[in-house]
Amino acid sequence: MKSWEKALAMAGSTVEERLDRLRQRLARRTARFHDLRLTPFIGFGNEQAFSLMGRVLRKSSSLPSRYEQESIWKVVRDMYTRLASNEAPGIDVILRAAQREYHSTSDEEGFFQFSIEKPSLSGTGPWHTVELRLAHNELQAGTQARVLIPSAQAAFGMISDIDDTIVQTHATSLHKMARTVFLNNAQSRLPFPGVAALYRALVQGSSEAANPIFYISSGPWNFHDLLNDFMELNGIPLGPIMLQDFGLKNDQLMMASHSSHKLKQIRKVFSFYPNLPFILMGDSGQHDPEVYSEVLKEFPGRIQGVYIRDVSPENRDKEIRHLAIEASKNGCPMLLVKDSFDVAEHAERNGFIASSTLPEIRAEVASDNAPEPQNWMGEE
Repeated sequence: MKSWEKALAMAGSTVEERLDRLRQRLARRTARFHDLRLTPFIGFGNEQAFSLMGRVLRKSSSLPSRYEQESIWKVVRDMYTRLASNEAPGIDVILRAAQREYHSTSDEEGFFQFSIEKPSLSGTGPWHTVELRLAHNELQAGTQARVLIPSAQAAFGMISDIDDTIVQTHATSLHKMARTVFLNNAQSRLPFPGVAALYRALVQGSSEAANPIFYISSGPWNFHDLLNDFMELNGIPLGPIMLQDFGLKNDQLMMASHSSHKLKQIRKVFSFYPNLPFILMGDSGQHDPEVYSEVLKEFPGRIQGVYIRDVSPENRDKEIRHLAIEASKNGCPMLLVKDSFDVAEHAERNGFIASSTLPEIRAEVASDNAPEPQNWMGEE
């Protein structure tokens, strides 16, 4: 980072911290703690420990509506509201699980985190629930959060990118990406053809135990609810979504790079499941092939397959084919694929999915590829 960029980031960080402290003092003086909202993210772990994050926000930054078809101006306003979240630092949060309580405090951006050892959780299968509440108000209703604890019988885990891997964001075109990000809600965003049926088949696998899936994106945490709603609307399997903070830090102006963020989160997932092999899903638009190549070197023998959705020009394809040759030397196939059925055919041949799921995936690819009537934005 250049010296002037670092100076600007530090100045912005100082101003932001002072504003946060001022808002916190005003809240305490006016007893406005009832205006706070807990927003938990999906936690994950194993039988020895789990990790769960969330955020404390003020209700003045209420979340936009989830599913309604809305005017273009309301979508723009809702996106601004989501990005301009009013965080609440220094708030005590209590997590309750199986009659035990754990405490955390929100940081300067409103984030809180629990890292709990020897958990005792309620739930069936891989999904469990815990309760969160604000420590200052015992009368306030708690908020439930979900925690994923994969079965020891799971055959593999999945790590998937989001942008241009499961949802079409056109990251290779700045104009198209900006239009998608700022002018579409969960209802109007489009999944890639067949991705829902493919991911359901991979989670189902070819055995009785469900395979866990983890989503990693370099987008901001402010989009967590929107992405969660998008997946629910489109029948895409539930899994922890790992995003990153969008704000000013002392040593950076915006966010961590796509590569460094993704590597950090993959390492975290792998640390929880040292004996579980993984399948990696990404696209050619950013740096997923390079990131996954680094993962192959760092975790030899842990990756069963890498699938890269082709969304870029031919010159980029040549680079990826070179990385695929290197991956094959490490005993792992890296495939550049045009659609979800390409992935399904290879996955079925390698025993990752059941043969019985192929017709559904093929049908969904065909259905999703069918011409759509003009939507509310006047686009096709």
